[in-house]
Amino acid sequence: MNLYTPDIQIAAANVSYSRLSAQTGHKKYKYFAEAIEMLFAVRFQDHLEQHETRHRYLKAHIEWLDQNADCVLVGGSLRISPDEMPVGGLWIVRAKTKEAVELLIETDPFWVQGLRSSVEILYWSKAFEDREVPV
Repeated sequence: MNLYTPDIQIAAANVSYSRLSAQTGHKKYKYFAEAIEMLFAVRFQDHLEQHETRHRYLKAHIEWLDQNADCVLVGGSLRISPDEMPVGGLWIVRAKTKEAVELLIETDPFWVQGLRSSVEILYWSKAFEDREVPV
């Protein structure tokens, strides 16, 4: 594999274009770092004893998700069974960097109000990039 061809999918291999730019000194990688957006799967776990916090800030959280629909492509709660209270949440996020996802999370009312006990941010590669799936 030739690391100096611009059409390779370095992002899919979890290698940062900006890091390559810094390591190699090639300016074209800086361009790709600025232009390419990646997909991330974000999984939250909630403090289970804070159901009142979820209830109190749910409307603000939903409004926040709607205002950030350009980057939070899909979001929803996770439950052990359909009739139980949520134990966390799952988002699919489009962003340029993992750090951008972290900054976004810090503005979510559920995060600000302390509902979330943990978050896991993973790079996500769609199996069929050309398919748009309504969820």
